[in-house]
Amino acid sequence: MKIRSMTRLLAAAALAAMAGVGCGVVGKPDTADARPSADAPQVVIDASVDAGGSGGADAPLIDAPLPTTIGAFAQAGAFQYARMGHATVVQAGRLWIIGGNICQACLASIPHDVAGTTGHVESAPIEAAGPGTFRSDTNLIAVRNYPRAFAVSRAGHDYIYVLGGTNSTGPSNTDVFPTTIERAEVVAGGLSAFSVVSSTLTVGRAGPAVLVDGDNVYVMGGSTGGATGFVSSIERAVIDAQGGLGPFTPLAGSTLAVDSAYSGLAVDGNNVLLLGGVTDNNVTIATVQQATLTAGALNFTAVPAGTSQLRMPRAGVTTLVVGSRAFVVGGGNGSVAGNPAYADLELATATPLGAFGPFAGMLDQNRMFASAQVISGRYCVTGGATVATTDPSRYLSSIVCAPLQ
Repeated sequence: MKIRSMTRLLAAAALAAMAGVGCGVVGKPDTADARPSADAPQVVIDASVDAGGSGGADAPLIDAPLPTTIGAFAQAGAFQYARMGHATVVQAGRLWIIGGNICQACLASIPHDVAGTTGHVESAPIEAAGPGTFRSDTNLIAVRNYPRAFAVSRAGHDYIYVLGGTNSTGPSNTDVFPTTIERAEVVAGGLSAFSVVSSTLTVGRAGPAVLVDGDNVYVMGGSTGGATGFVSSIERAVIDAQGGLGPFTPLAGSTLAVDSAYSGLAVDGNNVLLLGGVTDNNVTIATVQQATLTAGALNFTAVPAGTSQLRMPRAGVTTLVVGSRAFVVGGGNGSVAGNPAYADLELATATPLGAFGPFAGMLDQNRMFASAQVISGRYCVTGGATVATTDPSRYLSSIVCAPLQ
């Protein structure tokens, strides 16, 4: 089924919950039974999208202009446990907050490893005004910081997949980068127990970029630990008709241009952008990497700085593509004095790629390693850290949303 016209939007519940991508995960709408939504930081508004992750493809459509920008951010509630490095996903009419590194005050309340990494999951119903009241749900099997999550709805089933990330459960509390992938099903608004699926990553990695395009799931870059553990490899798996995930295999002839993790991911049609991130020796970069998704290939090149780069080096951003413009939101730089996080936004034309410049809007405060989704016609940023260090006293549970206009 072809993607529906860009001049038409779902009218269900006044755009009750537009499927999105943010914080490193992008899902491109495809068919009525293949509706991947995104996880973390990148949200794409380029076609009709699913209202809440279930049944949206059959919702009534109206002719309306697509939004081209975002308005002012305002408070939109909070979840239970402050955290950074978490994943988010919209599925079956709920917003799910998954894993991450939790606040100091949260340590006595939910499971975690010695570094404060958790497998805790909480969710809230998506309402007209945004997310409702959060509740705790089924925990992950493995605690994971900087995981990625995506939703799959097929054959009458609504699944949440979680992959990647890191934890400190190795010998003498050393870092571990799981290759295992977990899945749970949303049933009657609740979440089944997570189980480990047969598919595994070929390389365990934290903070990769994940693109879900129809039946294909691409996992790009990430960190495998240490100052030189950043990777450029790309692997791919296929989602089957029942919502199962096939084996991941390296994507032949496709790599990032720069070994990197914690980059923003922006997708406009077949134009794929990786924005900033962290590279070898833990250096935060402003580099823009670009690829064209063609016949399953993704071979990135580094865009010359004179053509396009971020206005400043930043990692752990969230992103939004709306009206063929790429917005980069917040983030931080842990490789300079003061470890600053940022509240500002910058934007550029995504296709053709232009230079990044400042945007007038601001977050409510500095936010790095937050996660974002489009909910009820608004771009909503969840949690994060106010400085670019793992100081759990600086973690946030608040949610801020800006209307799409």
